[in-house]
Amino acid sequence: MNIHEQFIIIDDDTTSTLIGKYMIRQVLGEIDILTFTEVEKGIDYLKSTIINPEKAIKHILLLDINMPFISGWDALNIINKLDDGIKNLLTIFMLSSSIDPKDKQRAMDHPLVKDYIEKPLTALKLNTSLNKLILISKTLANPV
Repeated sequence: MNIHEQFIIIDDDTTSTLIGKYMIRQVLGEIDILTFTEVEKGIDYLKSTIINPEKAIKHILLLDINMPFISGWDALNIINKLDDGIKNLLTIFMLSSSIDPKDKQRAMDHPLVKDYIEKPLTALKLNTSLNKLILISKTLANPV
């Protein structure tokens, strides 16, 4: 994949992470995918990626909203306080079983979130989000 080199899934539900990995590979083939069931471990990993900027890679983060201890909303607040070098390597898609329009709006209003995907993740939903990302990238590269 040209835009991003690694997917990260942060979700406390291991079934959702397995489905996520499967769907990502259905859409993109063999690609590096990391999964974390705890927000702290996922954020620690993100922090470690910027230690050597020459080797830093871009990530798409699928972040669940409803998790125990630290929610996806709290995770966004933590990520927002990280170094810009880390944030610039991230594209965040919120992933949730919530069908509450307020959750979707809240996610889409956050400057770090590029899309909101309702669970279960499917190849079609992932393709739609990735196509939006590609369109955004092209628009930013070629402003009118």
